[in-house]
Amino acid sequence: MLGRVQDNTYTKLNKFFTKQISSASSKNNSQSADVDLDKKFFSISNENLRNMILPSAAEAFVSVAYASAVIPFMEANTKWWANPFTTAAIVVFLNTFSRLKKYDDKDKNARIMARHIRGFFFGILDTFTRKVICHENGHVLFAVSLFKNQRPSFIVQQFGSGRMYWNGDFELTDAGAMLGFEKSYALVSAGGFVVDMLCNYIALIAAQLIADDDSEIKSHLRLMVIISLVHELYYAILGAINCTPDNDFCALESANLIPAAALVSLMMTSSMLLQLFLSFSAKCRASNHADDEYDVEHREQELDEVLDMHVSSEPEPEPEPTETTRLIRKY
Repeated sequence: MLGRVQDNTYTKLNKFFTKQISSASSKNNSQSADVDLDKKFFSISNENLRNMILPSAAEAFVSVAYASAVIPFMEANTKWWANPFTTAAIVVFLNTFSRLKKYDDKDKNARIMARHIRGFFFGILDTFTRKVICHENGHVLFAVSLFKNQRPSFIVQQFGSGRMYWNGDFELTDAGAMLGFEKSYALVSAGGFVVDMLCNYIALIAAQLIADDDSEIKSHLRLMVIISLVHELYYAILGAINCTPDNDFCALESANLIPAAALVSLMMTSSMLLQLFLSFSAKCRASNHADDEYDVEHREQELDEVLDMHVSSEPEPEPEPTETTRLIRKY
């Protein structure tokens, strides 16, 4: 009877402690799950900060800077929908909205396509703002270099077009006298294309030098170059359809300096060759770096093998004699 009571008491105590331990374990698991949820939440926040907020803020800053640089040269009667700030706002809104979508690892192609679409929108803004400023300043630079007493100015028209104005005093400088009037006048028209090509080269080189972690910047720069070249092709086609003195391609052909088709081909081919050269150089550097790492790893492995062989060839130390061994040796 006493043994049965003890057994029942033991069973009840066992159930009680088992229940307490189970409750404490479930509580700890719940707290652990809460901590994991918090970590997941904060990791999502950091991912949002890196993939959406920071790129959008940087893009907005550059877009506003582009628009601010163009505004002083805009025509007074420019419509609101052709204002560079309107274009900048649309581009920033579309690109920020596209960054809201989360892509899994299996959606790599969709993520790359979205990044290129954002670069395309930004490239259009660049063509309507930064590119036209650089293009017109190229005309200004060649005008003051080849003609004396020139204080040229320019205006920016809607959708990436511009026009330079200069006075009627066409007295040549020493450099202009060496070329002659017609070629000097034509080179002023070519000045915009020269600056455009230099900007394209700089953008391609910068895109190659930027780290792969900043792939958004790399794609933006390369798409800026592509859209710039497409814009030049469109400009040349307009000149072929309706050749006017305001078209730079027509001015170059009129002076028998270079045909429009040859100039566009030169700009596209040179940019493509530069990109191929940069990609080939980067591939060679990566291959050499991989070979160097392999050599270092191989040498370290050989050194470890030599050390292992050396250690294994050394005689093992004799064990210390026991008390019995000492007595045997003594007698």
